[in-house]
Amino acid sequence: MNPHERDWLYVKVYSGQGDDVGALLPAVLEWKASLHGADRWHFLRYMDSSGHHLRVRLRGRAEDVDDWYRDLPRLEQLARRESGRTMTRIIHDPMVERAGHRSGVSVCLYSPELAKYGGPEGMEDTEILFQKSSQACADNRVWAWSPLERLMAAIDYIGAVERESDFEPGSLSARIADRWADRLRYGGFDPDKVRHRSPTLNERVRAQARPPADWTELALLTSGVLAARAASAAPEFPLDLIHMHINRIGLNPLEECLAAHLCAPSPTT
Repeated sequence: MNPHERDWLYVKVYSGQGDDVGALLPAVLEWKASLHGADRWHFLRYMDSSGHHLRVRLRGRAEDVDDWYRDLPRLEQLARRESGRTMTRIIHDPMVERAGHRSGVSVCLYSPELAKYGGPEGMEDTEILFQKSSQACADNRVWAWSPLERLMAAIDYIGAVERESDFEPGSLSARIADRWADRLRYGGFDPDKVRHRSPTLNERVRAQARPPADWTELALLTSGVLAARAASAAPEFPLDLIHMHINRIGLNPLEECLAAHLCAPSPTT
């Protein structure tokens, strides 16, 4: 066996009756800290017909991955202590009602989306960014943030990436807002009205919450990956990279749409 060959363990950690999968992160981090040989990791929040869950991926040598697999019952035991919690949201997503209520841990196959992220080299850069994003969220204890703190963090991150990259002012945030506009409508909000009220809403948010984290380093890394890989990746590559970090912070797509509106330039009409 090639000692340099690496494999991945991909697990879904379900939250049971609740949708607060961020509450499971301390359990995942405690379990991960005891593992030998994990040289890369990242997580996402997700839901499917089985339920709300964290998607956790860890990379290491094949024999280490086998050991991690055998230790999954302990992860399941740790996660059950924190399952069943419900998130407080600024905007409720009606689609969450489609999710099931499964508890426990399941194992899946990790198939990197090479075409989406610009081939093997683009995937390598993206996985490094995913790890930095995941670790930043863990270090800043995003599971303890209030809804307004999560929103403020997303606003700051979108704005920082836009400033550090070659986007025209407001163009990136506008694309993000457009991407989720239909989801916002489905949730009962008019995107045009949100856009026109964004200066007032932004003032209210900043009066009630302070930025809970500094994303400067992560924004620089994100802009570097975009500059290096956007030409060879899928057209939605910039939006996907930013969405992944905002997902880890804990916003749903409707709240991401709101964050994009709030960091955009003030409308002139």
